This record gives sequence, structure tokens and C-alpha cells, in this order.
Amino acid sequence: MQFTRKGDYALRAMVYLADSQNSSTHTIDEISRNSKVPRHFLAKILKDLTRANLLIAVKGARGGYRLSRQASEISLLEVIEATIGQIALNLCNEGVDRCPDSETCGLYPVWDQASTAVKNIFGQTKLSSLKSK
Repeated sequence: MQFTRKGDYALRAMVYLADSQNSSTHTIDEISRNSKVPRHFLAKILKDLTRANLLIAVKGARGGYRLSRQASEISLLEVIEATIGQIALNLCNEGVDRCPDSETCGLYPVWDQASTAVKNIFGQTKLSSLKSK
């Protein structure tokens, strides 16, 4: 996984929704405008986040999107993994297809430790801590 624009856009949209959590639902146009995410990217991102049960999509005239849980209960790691997959800083420690030399390579534990540290930071950081000031 490489951190991509899609991951950045997903985080921006979710932070906007966390800021606006007291409101009901937010349209895709509103989210796009306020989070500065291009609408054509945002539609797919919101589908991914809804599929991962991080958002609730409401249909109809007053429809839109809202967080499925409190912002204090949603980690950045959940948002990232829902949109761009698991975090791995190097191909050698990217899940089941990891490097066949991982048992003997001196670099593998360093990459693994770094990936774990990044996951921990994103896992411990909640949307509520990123609300606009």
C-alpha cells in the first residue's frame, strides 16, 4: 500500500463529517465543497466508506451521508484501510505475499517494526482529535 490521494481525500471527507456531526446528513456536493475533494473522486470514496460501515448513506430528497459512529470511535486506520487497503511500508511485509526471504533478511524486521508503528499511530488517532479548530 502506498498512501495515495484517495486516502488523503477519504480522510479529508471524514474529518469534515466529524466536524459537522451534530447536523443530520450531508450531500456529496456539500462534502466535496467543504473538504476540497473533487466530486468525481468523492463518489467512489464515499461508497467504499459506506461499504466498510464507517458511513451511513441516506437516500431521498433529504439524503446524504453521515458518520455511522461517533467521531471518537473511528480511527484513521479504519478510514485508510477501507479506501486503500492495509498499510505496509514495503512490499516485503505486505500480508500473505510477503517476501520469501523474510526469515533471513536483516531488513525485514526493520520494515515490519516501522509498519507496525505507523499502524499504531493511525489506529490510535481518532477522527475527533482532528476536528477543525
